[in-house]
Amino acid sequence: MRTTGKLLSKSDYWIIGAFSIAIVLTYFLLHDIYRPNNYDDPGFLSFVYNYFNRGIAHDVVFGSTHQDGYSGLVLFGKTCGYLYGSVLSLVGWTRSNSHLISIVLVSLSAFLWYRIIFELKFSPEILRDPGLLD
Repeated sequence: MRTTGKLLSKSDYWIIGAFSIAIVLTYFLLHDIYRPNNYDDPGFLSFVYNYFNRGIAHDVVFGSTHQDGYSGLVLFGKTCGYLYGSVLSLVGWTRSNSHLISIVLVSLSAFLWYRIIFELKFSPEILRDPGLLD
């Protein structure tokens, strides 16, 4: 146990940095090679495209307008659709680009959770492995 009062040592930052670089490199090298063809991807992107470009929030393929299923963008799905539509209009409407948006959002949320744990002054072990919060 360290008695310096620092939460993370210099070697901890090196390990975190090396691990982060390894994750980024692995993701970019294997991005579209080992990606499963998820059923939801094309459906979600078509809903986003119709909502963002045409203003249609319901499912135009099956005509479903109810809110208890996979039936277009309703309620909070419109916020997500606007976010994805704004970015995809700039970078291109591809599935790979939508996956990149998802990765950025997940990474941002992980960083925010790290900052919350840091601000609440949890122990250094929790900062290194947030899974210990269970």
